[in-house]
Amino acid sequence: MKRNILLFLFLLSLLPAVGKEWKAWWIGTDVCQSEPNTWLSYRKTVEIEKVPDTALAAIAADSKYWLWINDHLVVFEGGLKRGPTPADTYYDEVDIAPYLEKGKNIIAVLVWYFGKQGFSHNSSGKAALLFDCQTPEVEIISDHSWRCMIHPAYGTAPDPKPNYRLSESSLLFDARRDPEGWYRSGFNEHSIPGASALQKAGEAPWNQLVKRPTPLWKDSGLKEYEKAYRNGDTLVCELPYNAQVTPYLKVESPAGKKVVIATDNYFYYNGNTENIRSEYITREGIQEYESYGWMNGHKVYYLLPGEVKVLSLLYRETGYDTEFSGSFTSSDPLFNQLREKSARTLYVTMRDTYMDCPERERAQWAGDAVNQAGEAFYALSLSSHLLTRK
Repeated sequence: MKRNILLFLFLLSLLPAVGKEWKAWWIGTDVCQSEPNTWLSYRKTVEIEKVPDTALAAIAADSKYWLWINDHLVVFEGGLKRGPTPADTYYDEVDIAPYLEKGKNIIAVLVWYFGKQGFSHNSSGKAALLFDCQTPEVEIISDHSWRCMIHPAYGTAPDPKPNYRLSESSLLFDARRDPEGWYRSGFNEHSIPGASALQKAGEAPWNQLVKRPTPLWKDSGLKEYEKAYRNGDTLVCELPYNAQVTPYLKVESPAGKKVVIATDNYFYYNGNTENIRSEYITREGIQEYESYGWMNGHKVYYLLPGEVKVLSLLYRETGYDTEFSGSFTSSDPLFNQLREKSARTLYVTMRDTYMDCPERERAQWAGDAVNQAGEAFYALSLSSHLLTRK
């Protein structure tokens, strides 16, 4: 009887949102809907007479998104890799009320469309965003009244490309083509074309919408590296431990200089197959850039031309929102170190799924997941159990 109840609860967790009245449309651009590694910029201006106490927004994207409201970064890398079934899509639920103001409000969303299959991601075949916030005081619905454009600065880094297991691409960002501040309130949004309403919520190719069963990522904010030193044309920046990070730079440079960013896992511990790196092309003057495609490693390498003057190098650690829990002590320091490193390894193999490894594959395998779920029970706080349920 107990087993049947648990099975019923598990199957219930897989069902789409029942009873939710979706008003939103999936929106995108007719310019390009299927090119791999496409980045889309969305904007919407909303007038609000009264700010509600709570405003839950259901947000979905193929494949990931970043959300700003009134110049505040609200969600850093929203979305889960598809899908809850081979054809359906997850959505996030985000309370945006704390970021809304009486009067004019600027909603801006950056979407990263992977555009290819991976070992833990099913591509829908079309880039799009869905935004559905309904309260008695305010209604913000994605439709043709939004604005949308392909972000012109993003591209795909040249060969070598990541191996076939990964749905993510190595990023190229050309700052000379960046519509700087496109997500900020002072930007002229009329320079962005109107969005295309592609399909209603619940329709193909994204199909049924299932609420994200795990927390949004833990976000450390931008932090200083533990140590940095120069090795020829490279600045080597040490992280405090093996971590999932998005590297940041602030430099002064002539236009057209290329900066390559990668981790030690890319250069030395990649299992003889390529994984993720980032390349940045400078514009003239002082500039800032954060590479949003997360990398994993113990060190971050910045390969810098001599003409590029470094003003600041930082990193943002993101990861599954759980805490290290439980305890273990031994009179043998080696066992203590082994336990600490094992817990860290467990943590970096958790994100959208339990992963075989966070660089070469980022793929869920049943055997690994069984071991990791058991370890999480003893090593991490209760929120980690939601990944096992997922």
